[in-house]
Parts: sequence; C-alpha cells; structure tokens
Amino acid sequence: MMNNILDIIKLENPQVHLLELHKKGELANLLPELANLDTTEIGYKNNLYHTFKVLENVCKITDDYKMKIVAVLHDIGKINTKKNKDNKWSFHNHESVGANMTIKIFDRLNIQDQELRDYVYRMVYFHGRVKMHRDVTESAIRRLDKEVGQDIIFDLIEFCKCDITTKFDDKRNRIVSSLNTIKDRIIDVRKK
Repeated sequence: MMNNILDIIKLENPQVHLLELHKKGELANLLPELANLDTTEIGYKNNLYHTFKVLENVCKITDDYKMKIVAVLHDIGKINTKKNKDNKWSFHNHESVGANMTIKIFDRLNIQDQELRDYVYRMVYFHGRVKMHRDVTESAIRRLDKEVGQDIIFDLIEFCKCDITTKFDDKRNRIVSSLNTIKDRIIDVRKK
C-alpha cells in the first residue's frame, strides 16, 4: 500500500495526484493520517491543503523522494494535538506526536528501510525546532546541530523554508532570512 504512495510521491507534481485521490475518497484508505488533516473548522488552517502546498514547494527544489515523504507526513500529528482555547488553535508537541506516527505508518505498511525511517522521523520531529534558533547562543547552535544531526540539519533548514506557505511576502522573507542566518551560524560554529 505505501509502495503506491511512494510511487505517487516519485511522480512529477505528486500533490496533484494526492489531491485527486483525496477527492475520490481513496486517500483515506491509502494514508488516513494525511486525509484526516482535511478539516473545515472556522479559524483553522486546513492542514491537508497546507501539506499539498509544502509538497509542491519541496518539488520545486528537489526530486528527493525522502524529502517529499517528509512533506507529506510533517504535520500528521496536528490532528491528534489540536486544541482550541479562546478561539485560538494550538498544536503543542505535534512534531513529536507526528514523528511517532511515522514509525507506526512505516510498521503498518511494512517499510523496513531503516535509513528512510530514521530520516523521516528526525525531520518530522525537529521541523518546528529550527525556526527558534536565530538569536541564541553559540552553544545552543552547537547543540541543535548535534541533536538534529549534521547529516540532515541543512536538509531540515531547506525543508523549513518549504513549510512557509504564507501569502505575505514580507513574513516569508523574514522567516527565510532567519533560517539562512541559522545555517550560516551552524557553518561558523563548525569551523571553530
């Protein structure tokens, strides 16, 4: 079953194919965790369509199917963590919940590729954390690089740029600038 999803993800413009499956009701059978992100609650961003936009953004910079899988699964924890308080939505800890869900999905679908599992897990787990590190100490940058892993930290930074789906150019540019600053600081710290 996941092989079908992987085959779809390997296609050009996989978000178009996934949307078509969703409209036919087939996505719920293939990957219910993704289909469940489609909600119409007031004041709540539809995370399924956000995910499709993130996947589109990823496809613009790479054809790497691992990164595309991360795009598809990065926010699946939001459905289990969403809370509304005073008409404001929160998704506390959705990254770690989503990362654990990726392992269950891979188990359910018998995906044994340990490198893929590890990459997706860590990318989903840390995707919210990188954005917080622009104006922190050198030791915090060093710790972030070590905890995320030098093998994926720059992929994660690029993914976080793809995860920006705001329509406001100034906001997008500000976040991208912060992410570039984090990358530069990691490079500087490694040189030291």
